[in-house]
Amino acid sequence: MNTKIVETERLLLVPIDETHSPTLHRFWSDEAVTRYMNIEPFETVEQTTEMIAFLVKRMAEGSASRYSILLKDSQVVIGTCGLNYLDYENSRTEVAYDLGSAYWGKGYGFELMTAFVEWVFQSQDFHRVEAKIDPDNLPSIKLIERLGFQKEGLLRDYEKIGQNYCDVLMYSKLTPN
Repeated sequence: MNTKIVETERLLLVPIDETHSPTLHRFWSDEAVTRYMNIEPFETVEQTTEMIAFLVKRMAEGSASRYSILLKDSQVVIGTCGLNYLDYENSRTEVAYDLGSAYWGKGYGFELMTAFVEWVFQSQDFHRVEAKIDPDNLPSIKLIERLGFQKEGLLRDYEKIGQNYCDVLMYSKLTPN
């Protein structure tokens, strides 16, 4: 059994591991899911397993973290979330999240990210939490704004996906007073 990081009414957040590869592959090979993830859809389970190994390595190094989101009752993996970098010197980090498309529109993102962002501020002692979002990703923009993040501006051609450069919106939330 994985160690839970965050628990909500319906969800558990646990460290990502290779046993989650088959389910995460279904999500990470789905163009609708990966469209805003800064990755090309994966073609093989091996690519997914390699990505998980990379994420586990970054977590062990203390440079990032990634967790699987599970339905509490069934232990089914429905997505992932984590911190893309850990800048302890400046007390800031960046949140990222994805859900399998079958789980969209059910309130899971808001439920999980409310608890996760609170955990980041309290347990990880960060002052600033950032979120970079594709300007076309309206559901994610709505979610992050509901969580109290403020839009800081547009970063032009900030990320590269395949051969294309993409704009991102920068949002942030500061330590609650």
